[in-house]
Amino acid sequence: MASTGEVACFGENRYEAYLKAQISTGFKIPKKNILISIGSFKYKNELLPTIKALVNLGYTLYASMGTADFYSEHGVQALRRLQGPPPVKTHVDCISSHRAVRLPAFFLLDLTKSDRQTMTLFILQLARQSARCDYGIYVGASKDNSQTLPKIGQKAAALKMYLNETFTTLKMDDITDWMKHFEYWPKNMPICAHAEGTHTAAVILLAELYKRPVHICHVARKAEVYKDI
Repeated sequence: MASTGEVACFGENRYEAYLKAQISTGFKIPKKNILISIGSFKYKNELLPTIKALVNLGYTLYASMGTADFYSEHGVQALRRLQGPPPVKTHVDCISSHRAVRLPAFFLLDLTKSDRQTMTLFILQLARQSARCDYGIYVGASKDNSQTLPKIGQKAAALKMYLNETFTTLKMDDITDWMKHFEYWPKNMPICAHAEGTHTAAVILLAELYKRPVHICHVARKAEVYKDI
């Protein structure tokens, strides 16, 4: 469909068909260097065999800080870590009805994957100088800070609870630790939970027991959607 830019191709298998579709849109296969920046622990782990295959094919791999650290720890020694952050684009272009409209950009930073102090100071300075909208910082729940976080609760956007695999040490395995945060976190402040699988049902149950709303982050599986319903 030319109107939407869709491309359909045939191949001996789905990999060949996908590659043909990519090439037909103008995508060029890298010949020497590849930049890698992968989000969650789950996806980094899933792509580990592929990253090793790229190294064996002779590619020079560059990676963001968190991605490089992960793969270096898992035996991929050919990675080159970027020395600094990439240039920050401070706007987004919205194209509608053949008109280009320049809008202020927004940032979504996961400070658990980088230098927390440096990035926090950077984004706060940038927000104070030129923000065109509200901005906020989430605080991360752990097994030890259920009674200390409420003291700064009003300065935060919400409480973030990591209940499944995450890149940092903030994952909480014990449901009694979850309950402490549900009990002490200010009732008027949101709770956001990174929950997958059975943990989704568990955190929804706690929301019902404590009579407070909870935002479930990254819902992607069919079973999780049914649990939310």
